[in-house]
Amino acid sequence: MCGDCRRSVIDTPEELEEVRQAALAIIATHIGSNNLDRIPVELKKELAHGVTSGRLGVAMNREDLTLLLLESGLPESFAISVLCHEFGHAILFRDHQTLVTRSSAGTHAIQVEEGFCQVLNALALQTRHDSVARFQGFLLPASPDEVYGDGFRLMWQAARDAGSVAALLEQITGDVISFRGPTVEMAVDDADDFGDLIPVVSGGLGDPTKGPLRGSALKPEEAPADVPRGPRLRGTALTLEKEKERETGGGRIGLRGTGLALAKVKEIEATESKASRLRGKGL
Repeated sequence: MCGDCRRSVIDTPEELEEVRQAALAIIATHIGSNNLDRIPVELKKELAHGVTSGRLGVAMNREDLTLLLLESGLPESFAISVLCHEFGHAILFRDHQTLVTRSSAGTHAIQVEEGFCQVLNALALQTRHDSVARFQGFLLPASPDEVYGDGFRLMWQAARDAGSVAALLEQITGDVISFRGPTVEMAVDDADDFGDLIPVVSGGLGDPTKGPLRGSALKPEEAPADVPRGPRLRGTALTLEKEKERETGGGRIGLRGTGLALAKVKEIEATESKASRLRGKGL
């Protein structure tokens, strides 16, 4: 673990409480008043020393209980964003004000549910300005993962089309939510020279002399044609100039600004087998 991460690891109940309060404040900004503070959050220790894979967070949802677990030892900014992701699962399972199980609980396609939770993850990262948040914000938008990466890109656009996270939550669950929070915007930190790089986090691609990811970043012109290119989040994907070039030169690309993201969400919800739903699965 690097020094930046080690200096802010969360591994005590007192530190966890600070992270919980920070996550709840972020979520309240986007969905309004709620009673999510009544949902218990506990630390877990799943990973051995030196192990870098595992479930960083878990949301356990049952009719009589929702419990969130957060891996001990995560740096503060990452811990907050992971916990916001797990609260996303709780929000889709329970009404955030009454904590009554939603009628739609457990029925969402996995890309839709994990993508919605990743939107909360990304919004949490945008509130932080340390190197850990910048690193995670660099990785998240262009993740090649079919669930977390594709799901995030789909739901990020759906949130922009809907106008806010609260409006998107209303559309996903079918429950009326009168609150309308801030619009979802893509934060770009001009002080960071990440704009000309694309994360390639699998396949061993990249040049160790380029970018902050030590061998997993490529310039756009060097990246494979099929590399995931996510929305800009703190300068993560293509530069704004490159993006404008692509939009004006070849028509508007993807779902940006077309209002089609929600239609795609509904299509996925309608066609995906509910047997593939991974209830309780976290990051």
